[in-house]
Amino acid sequence: MSALLSLSRWRQRARPQPLSRRTLRVGVGALLAASLACSGDSTGPEPLEGTYSLQTMGARPLPVVVLQDETGKYEITAGSVTLRPPNAFTMSLTFRQTAAGQANTLTSEISGTWTRSGSSVTLTDSDGDVVSATLSGRTLRMMGEAEDLGTIEWVFRK
Repeated sequence: MSALLSLSRWRQRARPQPLSRRTLRVGVGALLAASLACSGDSTGPEPLEGTYSLQTMGARPLPVVVLQDETGKYEITAGSVTLRPPNAFTMSLTFRQTAAGQANTLTSEISGTWTRSGSSVTLTDSDGDVVSATLSGRTLRMMGEAEDLGTIEWVFRK
């Protein structure tokens, strides 16, 4: 699975730390899917541009625990993808990291480009990692890994 959707580096940390760029990419994939949530009509597809909000991960509403071990708990509490013309995106994920009884909120962003072919949307971050999503109406769906949850569906809506 793409690095955009991988949280495996969290397990390698001995103590809680701010989320890395790689961790942010996990959310990027999911949020990118949201950015693709648009529908078409008889005159053609609705433009993708706009902001999409993360609704669910693995059919669970936010916040969703994506990793919990002896060092702490990591939850995604919010996320969004903004698609701008002609083909740029920014994805933002908000995480809550709880360790030793203290909770910290971290927000991470990643950017890149997007392309569309029919109901398929492809997001490519600035490091070249690619995530594919399916667009249905104003809903963007993508499959990706989320550490303790395994491979799950990320759902975004415009």
